[in-house]
Amino acid sequence: MIQTAKTPEAPIDVQDRMDAFFGVVDMCREIALSAMISQGMSREQAQAEWRRLRHEAFLKRERPPFSRRFPKAGLWTSR
Repeated sequence: MIQTAKTPEAPIDVQDRMDAFFGVVDMCREIALSAMISQGMSREQAQAEWRRLRHEAFLKRERPPFSRRFPKAGLWTSR
């Protein structure tokens, strides 16, 4: 059996992957906002609600709370 030299793989273009990932994140956010708008909210109200929901999800994920791990960062409470 003849051994052939492997050609090195092309380096991963991290920037392209990051752009693709954040593009998907942006599309999902826009879909969520569109759903809220279709339920009767204005775009500003939908954006405010989206921020509130993201903040609330962040607080639920943090165990122990972020503020306890970093006391100088201030107290984080639900709005």
